[in-house]
Amino acid sequence: ANAGLLASTVAGTRTWKPTRPPLVLRLRTTYMEAPASSLSATLERDGFAYGRGAALAASCERLRAHADEALARVLDLDLDAQHDLFGEIRTPLYRRDLKLSLAPAVTQVLCEVAQALGESLQAAVGAAANLCELSVISSDPGAEAQPTHCDTSYQGAAADVAIGRLVSVFVALQDITAEMGPTQVWPRTHGREEHSLLSLQPKSDFPAVLRDRPTELALLRTGDALLMDSRLWHRGGANKS
Repeated sequence: ANAGLLASTVAGTRTWKPTRPPLVLRLRTTYMEAPASSLSATLERDGFAYGRGAALAASCERLRAHADEALARVLDLDLDAQHDLFGEIRTPLYRRDLKLSLAPAVTQVLCEVAQALGESLQAAVGAAANLCELSVISSDPGAEAQPTHCDTSYQGAAADVAIGRLVSVFVALQDITAEMGPTQVWPRTHGREEHSLLSLQPKSDFPAVLRDRPTELALLRTGDALLMDSRLWHRGGANKS
């Protein structure tokens, strides 16, 4: 399985809210991970950035065990009881988005990530930002690649309207290899101009305009974090492990 913690923060000074919950490889080396001091600048420019070693491996292993136990308990419930415990996720066969409570194993990883990335996140979304989603995303062998998508967009927002910025932080709870279907991102597709161009494309799981653009697969070691602007085009890959 491929497992990772997803925490999403939204700027607290805005009134905008996402219309749906945000979702949870490297093919080129143009966009390399940045040092902590420049993470927010990289996130602003490219729409994503890496925070290497944001959480301790031992803490991630404890959280993964906690998540496995929580998932087993939830799957023993009837379908109606399960409904509110899973978030929406694209291509859900063999892929799950399990909501988390603030159990000790969860808060430990959150505290470590906040200590490692807090300054960069504050620069990106402000000191009044709220944690709006907390879950574990996992995919099992057989999960197919998701359609390319962004979690939020500029569609329907006037040019002079400032919308709240949402940043998702994916923390790897295990080493993520290419065969496991890691997150694939299209750098610098989070801007208004790129969204306008993509909105003109025919409906497709893989818009033609993205095929010639640079792309990366987020290969992460246990404890590494992927910070991503929710407007960036991306997808979860096929798990062929």
